[in-house]
Amino acid sequence: MAKARVAARVAAASAAAELESRRRSRVAGTFTTMNLDLPELRNTARGQACTLNVPGVCNYDPATTVWCHANTLSAGKGMRLKASDPAGCFGCSACHHWLDFGPAPFDVKLATFCAALIKTYCALFGQGLLRVVAGGTAEVCKHVVLRPRSRPKGNTQKPAKVIKHPGVPV
Repeated sequence: MAKARVAARVAAASAAAELESRRRSRVAGTFTTMNLDLPELRNTARGQACTLNVPGVCNYDPATTVWCHANTLSAGKGMRLKASDPAGCFGCSACHHWLDFGPAPFDVKLATFCAALIKTYCALFGQGLLRVVAGGTAEVCKHVVLRPRSRPKGNTQKPAKVIKHPGVPV
């Protein structure tokens, strides 16, 4: 009898989750993301100057510089998901904390991050840590190409991961 009650509760919870998912999909936009995990790119931040340079926040200490990921859905960020590695910049510990938890409005943080992203990629190309190769793709100094793995053509191709976000009109 207890097993039947547990099974009924699980079924009810599953049905409720499915209904909520359907409701959100009608209301929400659908985003396709491709998360690239590139430790070689993240490791280039060691010892670099902070490119976020938030006035009144930055500690200007290259020893604390880390790779700061974007906080936007378009970069692959989501609940319990880190953004794709190419969507990042150099940031000292203080600026990284401000970007993730600071009191500034999202628009200010986004503008600051976009400027830092451009500075970071200019620095990577200027230092020879990133270069463009044939076909227009970029590669990190250790010859890791910044593009998704190719999949065989035909029916064996897996669809891209789809993330539904509430509050965005379809």
